Amino acid sequence: MPEQMHARLFHRLVALFFILLLGAHPASAQNRPARTPLFDTPGLAAEALKAIAERIGREPRVALVDIRGSEMTVHVQGARPHHLDKWTWIRGRGFFMGMTTRIRGPEIAQPLVATLDPTTVLFPLEGLPLDDLPALIDRISPRAMLEEPALPQSIRIERQLLLVGGTRVGEARIMVHWDTGRESSYVYLNMDGSIHTADVLGTFRARGLDMARDDWHLPMAAQDLAFFGTHRSILRVEIEPRDIDVSYMDPQSRSQTTGMRWTLNGLSVNAPIMEMPATMRPPTEDVFAFTDIDFAMLPALKAAALEKVNEPGMRVLKIVANRPITSIGTPQLVWTLTVGDPAKQGNWITRPRARHGRS
Repeated sequence: MPEQMHARLFHRLVALFFILLLGAHPASAQNRPARTPLFDTPGLAAEALKAIAERIGREPRVALVDIRGSEMTVHVQGARPHHLDKWTWIRGRGFFMGMTTRIRGPEIAQPLVATLDPTTVLFPLEGLPLDDLPALIDRISPRAMLEEPALPQSIRIERQLLLVGGTRVGEARIMVHWDTGRESSYVYLNMDGSIHTADVLGTFRARGLDMARDDWHLPMAAQDLAFFGTHRSILRVEIEPRDIDVSYMDPQSRSQTTGMRWTLNGLSVNAPIMEMPATMRPPTEDVFAFTDIDFAMLPALKAAALEKVNEPGMRVLKIVANRPITSIGTPQLVWTLTVGDPAKQGNWITRPRARHGRS
């Protein structure tokens, strides 16, 4: 009997020990990785990449770098030129030893597109901006336009897949992806860490934006469009609910016109280059420089237009800046606002506003 009592007591003590151990380390039993050490710890991403290269035994050419908080997966060129191997660096919590790091691989990796030569998707590791990932994330996070600050879900580095003119690959890009459950956003970076473009259509700010009605986006638009500078090449700027379109003449060839479109995602080409006959070419007075316009005037102009209309349900639907030719005097840069009730198609009122202050 005493032996049985001692055995039961021993088993209970062992069970209590493990209960206390798991309570102190709730992630230990499943060896769950820490949440976001690669996004939180300066230099850790570069160390992970270096550790993988050391395990491989050479500086590899890679097809993919995928970072997800506590794991980094790298697809590298294998023993044969057309083979891809997958290596994974994992930071986790050990059973007794606290934080642990392990590297798994090589495993077979599948190419980006089965019909592409895998060697065409490779790129070197030199120059990747991974030395201080937390600082990089802090710098680009405002461009994600999330309602509340959040760490990314993933960072993915690979060559872009181009489908125009046949399947081929383009430049390598860094894609930073946020997904909070309520919002999603993507910011695309060049390999030096500079922002290339973004996709913020999954954010609350983008869903609710009306560019003709709202004003908070105007400084961003002005900054992105500032590259037009002082060249007198712009024919028209049109602000509509979803975008801002700029029609302009090629400064090197006055017979060619094209367009640029700005959205919260950034700039894109809006219209192909068109050759205009000499009889249709606008005179020099029709064009103006981007530095001639001032978006800061728009809130006051919109308020004045709505006050003048003074009808319920009315709002600004479209805004145009141009230099219309008239028979009186030199053409002046003016803003034209279209005001109406969106629920009543055709009930729109177009009212030219006062001349631009910088004309």
